[in-house]
Amino acid sequence: MNAPDPLALLWSAVFGAALGLLFAVFEAAHIVLLRGKAARFATDVLFCLLAGISTFLLALAVENGRLRFFQAGAELIGFLLVNGTVGFVMRRFLPGLWERFRRRRDRLAAFFRGKIGGLRRKREKTAGGKAKKSKKSAKKT
Repeated sequence: MNAPDPLALLWSAVFGAALGLLFAVFEAAHIVLLRGKAARFATDVLFCLLAGISTFLLALAVENGRLRFFQAGAELIGFLLVNGTVGFVMRRFLPGLWERFRRRRDRLAAFFRGKIGGLRRKREKTAGGKAKKSKKSAKKT
């Protein structure tokens, strides 16, 4: 029996962690941008395709195309560690943070719409007032 190569084990764990971060990015995109079951299905299928292809390429580079059990296990452990920490924190706090950001953005937009609307009304009043004054002054003379 061949002993597991420590470098291959390390690369597999790091690669699993990278897949966990990629999954966290897909989760964030789903929470922030994409709503609905169809979007969730599409992002999950895309992640699975990327993970499968990249795992095959890692196995090809490390062990000449053979995926050994310790590589798959190390990749899974790296993925679960990142998903259990970064993914958990993101799923827990990102929806609330996104809602707060959205509310503040909407308030700010309403504030500026009010300011711009006030400026427009002021400009219309002054332009309309000047026109009325000129008509009145024309009648008096």
